[in-house]
Amino acid sequence: MDGEPLPSAEVEQIIGLLEILDDLGGKEDIPKLARSLQFELDDLLPVIRAAELLGFVVAEGGDIEITDWGYEFLRGNIQERKEIFARAVMEVPWMKKILELLKANKGKPLQKDEVLEIFLEDLSEEEADLLLRTAISWGRYAELFGYDQDEETLFLDIDEEED
Repeated sequence: MDGEPLPSAEVEQIIGLLEILDDLGGKEDIPKLARSLQFELDDLLPVIRAAELLGFVVAEGGDIEITDWGYEFLRGNIQERKEIFARAVMEVPWMKKILELLKANKGKPLQKDEVLEIFLEDLSEEEADLLLRTAISWGRYAELFGYDQDEETLFLDIDEEED
């Protein structure tokens, strides 16, 4: 499967990063940002990579800057943010793969372990598990698919099944 594993970053962390950058005028030096947040650079980089993967920021030459798409997301209400996030997520290869698997399963829930098995073809067990946890978080926020913790299954949200 093409594409690096999803950076381990929660939606709230991505939103927080965008809000802080917005407060700083939309652009900042990454090491300076890490220091001001009292973060280790290694802890901040996955959040930056996630925001960049979604098209919300550009990180170059040690600087990070919010994109127009990032501002659109930031300025949206909750529902608009979810819709923008869903469109961004649909461009991420691993997220596309999960949605394809769910659609191919014709509306039936998919066992978490079945998805992990597919990821293990390209990733280590730790990477696959981390990727799936992040994907579930992002998919739920974007209302693309749900996750039943008790049954350990992923399922398409009703609107997605009708497409």
